[in-house]
Amino acid sequence: MSQYIFALIECVLLIAASLGISFFLLKREWIASRAEFLVARMILGFGIISYVTFFAAALRFLNFYFFVGVILAGNLCLILDRGIFRGISVKMKLSLFGLLLGLFVAVNFFYAWFPPIFYDSMMYHLAVPDQYIQAGGMTAWPTNFFAHLPLNIEMLFLFSMLGKTVLLPKLIAFASGLGLLSMMISWYRRQFSAGFHLLPMLLFFTIPQVGFLTATSKPDIPAILALVAGLLMFFYYLEQPARTRFLVLTGLLWGFGLGAKYIFAFYLLGFGVAFLLVKIEDFDFKRKITAMVIVGLIVAACLLPWLVKNTIYMGNPVYPYLNGIFPNENWSAQQAQDFSTILARGTDYSLLDYLYFPIEMFVKPYAYGMTVVFGVLFLLFVPFLFFRKKDARLRFLVIAGFVAFVVLMMFSKVPRYFLVAFLLLSMPMANGAEAVSERFPLVRKFLPVALVLLLLMNLAQMIDLHERYSKGASFVYNSLTGGFAVKDPKYLYYLPYYRAAEYANRRLSRRDRILIFGDERSFYFKIPVLAGSFADQNLLSRLLKSEHSIDGILAGLKKEGVTHILYSPQGLDRFGKKCRIYRLDGSEQALFEQFLARLRLLYRDTFYQLLELP
Repeated sequence: MSQYIFALIECVLLIAASLGISFFLLKREWIASRAEFLVARMILGFGIISYVTFFAAALRFLNFYFFVGVILAGNLCLILDRGIFRGISVKMKLSLFGLLLGLFVAVNFFYAWFPPIFYDSMMYHLAVPDQYIQAGGMTAWPTNFFAHLPLNIEMLFLFSMLGKTVLLPKLIAFASGLGLLSMMISWYRRQFSAGFHLLPMLLFFTIPQVGFLTATSKPDIPAILALVAGLLMFFYYLEQPARTRFLVLTGLLWGFGLGAKYIFAFYLLGFGVAFLLVKIEDFDFKRKITAMVIVGLIVAACLLPWLVKNTIYMGNPVYPYLNGIFPNENWSAQQAQDFSTILARGTDYSLLDYLYFPIEMFVKPYAYGMTVVFGVLFLLFVPFLFFRKKDARLRFLVIAGFVAFVVLMMFSKVPRYFLVAFLLLSMPMANGAEAVSERFPLVRKFLPVALVLLLLMNLAQMIDLHERYSKGASFVYNSLTGGFAVKDPKYLYYLPYYRAAEYANRRLSRRDRILIFGDERSFYFKIPVLAGSFADQNLLSRLLKSEHSIDGILAGLKKEGVTHILYSPQGLDRFGKKCRIYRLDGSEQALFEQFLARLRLLYRDTFYQLLELP
């Protein structure tokens, strides 16, 4: 229980520090809405802490005292900024939709308390920060190309992990989701009549995958919050053109978001197109271009640290992209070809495929990956887009969302990337539903009933998705019944999920080194490992293709200090389907089987084998 209390205290202190440390960027009197002000301050503070952590990693100054120092400094700033909470009061009015929304929040909060076991988190969202911490600072990871993308949110996770708890990254995602919910409801309250201001977030926040992302250590929700907070600052600028401070805040927030995910560049493109096309009072074409240039320069400045870092460590500012222009010794021609094929996920489809894709995302859960569950609620409300009222803000949101959606669909058919478009379109859809309800009383009568039924369907799918990846019910059951084989809290986090890591940590020493073959997960290993992503070369796969004897393979492995192999047959098969560098031909497969026969089997479960080199 103490670990949960400790994580909660750290989360509160982190949020307080973020509110305090951003005091010079946003003042209380600038924004009338209390919720929008506090959430904007929080995400700005998150951004500052992530960049401070970036430079601390670059200077090799990562330790617990750095964490304590930043937390104390931020909280001191909050104490000195006495006006931050002036006039703030909590007013709650119970309603059916509010209670349902609260139920979704409660479910996500429950699942936020379980150990991070999601594949991507263990591969790089948490593994890269862990690598930095173990190395004492910033370091290259040539065998994992994900490690060299801009990782603003991962730097925030790194900072939180310096606080000695693995739960805090998940709580950061949950706090960001709660902040997004609060900020948008506050904004919608000014745009809708009573009763409809909750509808946009009911359409978005109850999407099962959105709930999943608020309870797992992935960067999506904090990054989305930064992007949307920047958009609100941009709307404030459009209302008050003389206050360029809002334009600066827009650039900082969008820069922070883009530094979390390159893919958000398509949303900035959508914002730019919408800004040019929508007629806005006091903004001629020249003034629009000037504003776009200013924002663009600020966004570029926010990306610059990552570009410099990649240039220093990998010789390519945008590594792993454009390796044909910036040749790198860690990147083979075969990798470049495989990588470009993986990126082209949205190309070479027929027109019917493109037309059906937006529908298929909703009607075929898990079809595009084991976390892709969107429900059908949002899809069924899409027709209401055509009944929205005439309003410049609504037109801006529709154009921006549509442009980003189409470009993303052509570039990369990864459903998770479309979530921001859904958020942008949720307000125009809700506005259309309100307009239809006002005109047709029968719709106003039956719409809430249909909405409640669809929300309950989404809730069931959300719980199913959470349970698949958090194993929350299983974790609680084993905790209450004593089902864990070991009671040591140090290992309690991953015992039920990654037993191979638990076995290696207990049986091997820090002098040993494991090469992971057919898997990318390294986060829970407390001994040295060699791990790589599916698109990177693996030492063993390279030796299998270059050496013609078992002795040659063993010599190559021992030269790199490898003492053990963690092998996943299913994982290697999956890797081979994605990238040819992991595919073994007949002779290579025969050599690999002979090689495995020479090793001593120490551990085996459904997915993994741990073998010791002779």
